[in-house]
Amino acid sequence: MTVGSDVTHADLALLAERSVELIDRHQSPSGAYPASPTFSAYQGYAWLRDGAFIAEGMSRMADPAGPSAFHAWCARVVGARGTQVSDLIARTGRGLDVSPADMLPTRFTLDGSNGTDEWWDHQLDGYGTWLWSLNLHVRRHNAEIPGLTAAVRTVTEYLTAFWQVPCYDWWEEHVDQRHVSTLGAIHAGLRAAIALGVLTRPLTEAAEEAIEAIAILVANEGVARLGEVISSSDIRPGETNASTDKRPRGVNPGTATQPGGVDTSSAVGRANSHGAGGGGRSPEENRGWVGGAATVTPGGPGGSHGVGGGGRSPEENGGWVGGEFHLTKWLGVGVVDGSLLACVEPFGLYSVEHPVGVGTVAAVERSLGDGFGVYRYLEDTFYGGGRWVLLAGFLGLNHAAAGRPEEAMAYLRWMAAQANGDGELPEQVSDRLLAPERRDEWIERWGPVASPLLWSHGMYLMLADELGVIA
Repeated sequence: MTVGSDVTHADLALLAERSVELIDRHQSPSGAYPASPTFSAYQGYAWLRDGAFIAEGMSRMADPAGPSAFHAWCARVVGARGTQVSDLIARTGRGLDVSPADMLPTRFTLDGSNGTDEWWDHQLDGYGTWLWSLNLHVRRHNAEIPGLTAAVRTVTEYLTAFWQVPCYDWWEEHVDQRHVSTLGAIHAGLRAAIALGVLTRPLTEAAEEAIEAIAILVANEGVARLGEVISSSDIRPGETNASTDKRPRGVNPGTATQPGGVDTSSAVGRANSHGAGGGGRSPEENRGWVGGAATVTPGGPGGSHGVGGGGRSPEENGGWVGGEFHLTKWLGVGVVDGSLLACVEPFGLYSVEHPVGVGTVAAVERSLGDGFGVYRYLEDTFYGGGRWVLLAGFLGLNHAAAGRPEEAMAYLRWMAAQANGDGELPEQVSDRLLAPERRDEWIERWGPVASPLLWSHGMYLMLADELGVIA
């Protein structure tokens, strides 16, 4: 039986409509999109990364006023930190050290302040992701965003100066590494900054140099063949026209330590949990919002079936098989991470046709896919290490872009099947945990899995739009 076969097209459209309504309702008057309105660790905070993907989903499917307000909030928040960026660049120019604590924040309060709660707070990907999302929205709707020019220049100065600096990854882990998904987001963001046409000539040249340097670095140190890191000039990312561009969490098990505590580089930071919707309940306990008992067939993409394609033969998959090369979690290792999907679609560091793009999608699906849900990484222990709803959205986007709409639709249906009775999508689902013995410690610390997670809804909207499911 096909995954979510009792989820009709009307159900999918209804969840898209519910997602738009939910995101609209929870958007702050300031314009910020809260990561989750009720989850204790995220409540009252907005991430540039989460918000940028939420805004892209809303820009595609809803009134552009909401995402315009978000981008205006970002421009105010970033523009207000121009002096901080100039000071950081000046300090490094004098040979002075800067620490992660000196860098721009990862998340902000809804009014745009830094906040007072400790967090894993040096992440560069969100700034690149915001530029990528901003460019798409402006071009799609001819939107006028107050403060755009100053903010884009500030972020470009920041990223061109510090893109090589190690930082936390999408999952707020491993501050000592240079993460390929972070580099992919910066690459996409700098291309977008150039496409917006507001950079000075020196900034444009600096962005172009950084784009080229990132491509070379990733090709040389961030691509693996059969688990071995390789260096090859013929696997360089292809050229991408920024003006027509269609289009972020670690490896160690980690412990539930506070930021700034012992070994924060491997402590499990913010992660997305997996259950059958509704706080990790089973499908039987969770009377799902879409159909109540949506069927999810085990053994979908990934598992033990070989490289990608849902375990089906090349003939059944229209000839699609995995590539020989794939991107790696960070520079110099051979393992994959779910966040790498974004480096193909939607960021376009490698195209879906490029051997590295093909291989990356296949490697993630083979290693981390399970029943159309996707794990962050195999050693994940956050809330027991569940399958992330939003990562299913990224995998679906990649299938859609590569001309595999049936595969993409299976992921959308699986995402819809995770909604609870109120139509809320969680961060992760808890029916197939990688480390079930670690789940309770996180519930004791922060309560049930985040639900709703607005990023999950944003990714649902992006994939639904790609597949012609209209809210």
